[in-house]
Amino acid sequence: MMKKSLCCAWLLTASFSTFAAAKTEQQIADIVNHTITPLMQEQAIPGMAVAIIYQGKPYYFTWGKADIANDRPVTRQTLFELGSVSKTFNGVLGGDAIARGEIKLSDPVTQYWPELTGKQWQGISLLHLATYTAGVCRFRYPTTLQIKRHCCAFIKTGSRNGL
Repeated sequence: MMKKSLCCAWLLTASFSTFAAAKTEQQIADIVNHTITPLMQEQAIPGMAVAIIYQGKPYYFTWGKADIANDRPVTRQTLFELGSVSKTFNGVLGGDAIARGEIKLSDPVTQYWPELTGKQWQGISLLHLATYTAGVCRFRYPTTLQIKRHCCAFIKTGSRNGL
Protein backbone atom coordinates (compact mmCIF):
# COMPACT_ATOMS: atom_id res chain seq x y z
CA MET A 1 0.00 0.00 0.00
CA MET A 2 2.84 2.38 0.89
CA LYS A 3 4.50 1.61 -2.44
CA LYS A 4 1.26 2.36 -4.31
CA SER A 5 0.77 5.63 -2.44
CA LEU A 6 4.33 6.77 -3.13
CA CYS A 7 4.04 5.73 -6.77
CA CYS A 8 0.83 7.72 -7.11
CA ALA A 9 2.37 10.77 -5.43
CA TRP A 10 5.39 10.58 -7.74
CA LEU A 11 3.24 10.23 -10.86
CA LEU A 12 1.11 13.20 -9.88
CA THR A 13 4.17 15.31 -9.12
CA ALA A 14 5.71 14.39 -12.46
CA SER A 15 2.50 15.17 -14.30
CA PHE A 16 2.28 18.63 -12.69
CA SER A 17 5.11 19.78 -14.95
CA THR A 18 2.46 19.70 -17.66
CA PHE A 19 0.72 22.53 -15.80
CA ALA A 20 3.38 25.10 -16.77
CA ALA A 21 0.99 27.02 -19.04
CA ALA A 22 -2.52 28.14 -18.07
CA LYS A 23 -5.01 25.31 -18.45
CA THR A 24 -8.75 25.04 -18.80
CA GLU A 25 -10.74 22.90 -16.40
CA GLN A 26 -11.12 20.23 -19.09
CA GLN A 27 -7.37 20.22 -19.78
CA ILE A 28 -6.67 19.76 -16.08
CA ALA A 29 -9.16 16.88 -15.91
CA ASP A 30 -7.55 15.28 -18.97
CA ILE A 31 -4.05 15.49 -17.44
CA VAL A 32 -5.18 14.01 -14.12
CA ASN A 33 -7.22 11.26 -15.80
CA HIS A 34 -4.31 10.41 -18.09
CA THR A 35 -2.08 10.03 -15.02
CA ILE A 36 -4.43 8.20 -12.65
CA THR A 37 -6.42 5.82 -14.87
CA PRO A 38 -3.40 3.74 -16.01
CA LEU A 39 -2.09 3.61 -12.43
CA MET A 40 -5.40 2.27 -11.15
CA GLN A 41 -5.49 -0.36 -13.88
CA GLU A 42 -1.87 -1.46 -13.40
CA GLN A 43 -2.13 -1.64 -9.60
CA ALA A 44 -5.72 -2.98 -9.44
CA ILE A 45 -6.81 -0.03 -7.31
CA PRO A 46 -10.61 -0.18 -6.92
CA GLY A 47 -11.13 3.49 -6.09
CA MET A 48 -9.25 6.74 -5.69
CA ALA A 49 -9.79 10.42 -5.00
CA VAL A 50 -7.40 13.20 -6.00
CA ALA A 51 -7.54 16.88 -5.13
CA ILE A 52 -5.22 19.48 -6.61
CA ILE A 53 -4.99 23.23 -6.33
CA TYR A 54 -4.10 25.00 -9.55
CA GLN A 55 -3.74 28.78 -9.57
CA GLY A 56 -5.53 28.99 -6.24
CA LYS A 57 -8.58 26.96 -7.32
CA PRO A 58 -9.28 23.45 -6.00
CA TYR A 59 -10.15 20.64 -8.40
CA TYR A 60 -11.53 17.29 -7.23
CA PHE A 61 -11.51 14.00 -9.11
CA THR A 62 -12.87 10.61 -8.09
CA TRP A 63 -12.79 7.16 -9.67
CA GLY A 64 -14.13 3.73 -8.86
CA LYS A 65 -15.58 2.22 -5.72
CA ALA A 66 -14.97 2.97 -2.05
CA ASP A 67 -16.79 -0.23 -1.14
CA ILE A 68 -17.03 -2.86 -3.86
CA ALA A 69 -19.29 -5.21 -1.86
CA ASN A 70 -21.91 -2.50 -1.33
CA ASP A 71 -21.33 -0.79 -4.70
CA ARG A 72 -20.54 2.52 -2.97
CA PRO A 73 -18.63 4.93 -5.23
CA VAL A 74 -15.70 7.10 -4.19
CA THR A 75 -16.85 10.68 -3.53
CA ARG A 76 -15.11 13.88 -2.45
CA GLN A 77 -16.05 12.95 1.13
CA THR A 78 -14.72 9.37 1.06
CA LEU A 79 -12.21 8.72 3.84
CA PHE A 80 -9.08 6.76 2.94
CA GLU A 81 -6.59 5.25 5.35
CA LEU A 82 -3.20 6.66 4.42
CA GLY A 83 -1.18 4.91 7.07
CA SER A 84 2.34 6.25 7.47
CA VAL A 85 2.01 8.53 4.43
CA SER A 86 -0.23 10.74 6.57
CA LYS A 87 2.83 11.68 8.66
CA THR A 88 4.33 13.40 5.63
CA PHE A 89 1.14 15.32 4.87
CA ASN A 90 0.65 16.29 8.51
CA GLY A 91 4.26 17.46 8.81
CA VAL A 92 4.15 19.61 5.68
CA LEU A 93 0.72 21.09 6.40
CA GLY A 94 1.53 21.65 10.07
CA GLY A 95 4.84 23.31 9.24
CA ASP A 96 3.13 25.57 6.72
CA ALA A 97 0.43 26.55 9.24
CA ILE A 98 3.14 27.30 11.84
CA ALA A 99 5.10 29.41 9.34
CA ARG A 100 1.96 31.42 8.57
CA GLY A 101 1.29 31.92 12.28
CA GLU A 102 -2.02 30.03 12.19
CA ILE A 103 -1.09 27.45 14.84
CA LYS A 104 1.53 26.86 17.53
CA LEU A 105 2.77 23.46 18.61
CA SER A 106 1.94 24.43 22.19
CA ASP A 107 -1.76 24.89 21.31
CA PRO A 108 -4.12 22.37 22.93
CA VAL A 109 -5.59 19.87 20.45
CA THR A 110 -9.07 20.71 21.79
CA GLN A 111 -8.67 24.25 20.45
CA TYR A 112 -8.95 22.83 16.92
CA TRP A 113 -11.13 19.79 17.65
CA PRO A 114 -13.49 20.89 20.45
CA GLU A 115 -15.48 17.66 20.16
CA LEU A 116 -12.67 15.92 22.06
CA THR A 117 -14.19 16.65 25.46
CA GLY A 118 -12.94 13.69 27.49
CA LYS A 119 -10.53 14.12 30.40
CA GLN A 120 -7.89 12.15 28.51
CA TRP A 121 -7.62 14.97 25.93
CA GLN A 122 -6.96 17.72 28.49
CA GLY A 123 -3.35 18.86 28.38
CA ILE A 124 -2.67 17.23 24.99
CA SER A 125 -0.96 19.72 22.67
CA LEU A 126 -0.33 19.66 18.94
CA LEU A 127 3.31 18.92 19.79
CA HIS A 128 2.20 15.76 21.64
CA LEU A 129 0.27 14.61 18.57
CA ALA A 130 3.08 15.55 16.18
CA THR A 131 5.66 13.60 18.16
CA TYR A 132 3.38 10.66 19.02
CA THR A 133 3.78 11.33 22.75
CA ALA A 134 0.10 12.02 23.50
CA GLY A 135 -0.49 8.56 24.91
CA VAL A 136 -3.25 7.93 22.38
CA CYS A 137 -2.92 4.39 21.11
CA ARG A 138 -2.89 3.55 17.45
CA PHE A 139 -6.13 2.21 16.13
CA ARG A 140 -7.62 1.41 12.77
CA TYR A 141 -10.74 3.25 11.76
CA PRO A 142 -13.66 1.03 10.80
CA THR A 143 -14.64 1.26 7.13
CA THR A 144 -18.07 2.52 8.22
CA LEU A 145 -16.65 5.95 9.14
CA GLN A 146 -17.64 8.28 6.35
CA ILE A 147 -17.81 11.81 7.78
CA LYS A 148 -16.06 13.87 10.47
CA ARG A 149 -18.98 13.39 12.88
CA HIS A 150 -18.51 9.60 12.69
CA CYS A 151 -14.76 10.00 13.33
CA CYS A 152 -15.42 12.18 16.39
CA ALA A 153 -17.84 9.63 17.82
CA PHE A 154 -15.40 6.79 17.20
CA ILE A 155 -12.47 8.62 18.81
CA LYS A 156 -14.57 9.63 21.82
CA THR A 157 -15.88 6.09 22.31
CA GLY A 158 -12.56 4.44 21.52
CA SER A 159 -10.60 6.64 23.87
CA ARG A 160 -13.07 5.90 26.70
CA ASN A 161 -12.68 2.19 26.01
CA GLY A 162 -8.90 2.37 26.13
CA LEU A 163 -8.15 2.00 22.43
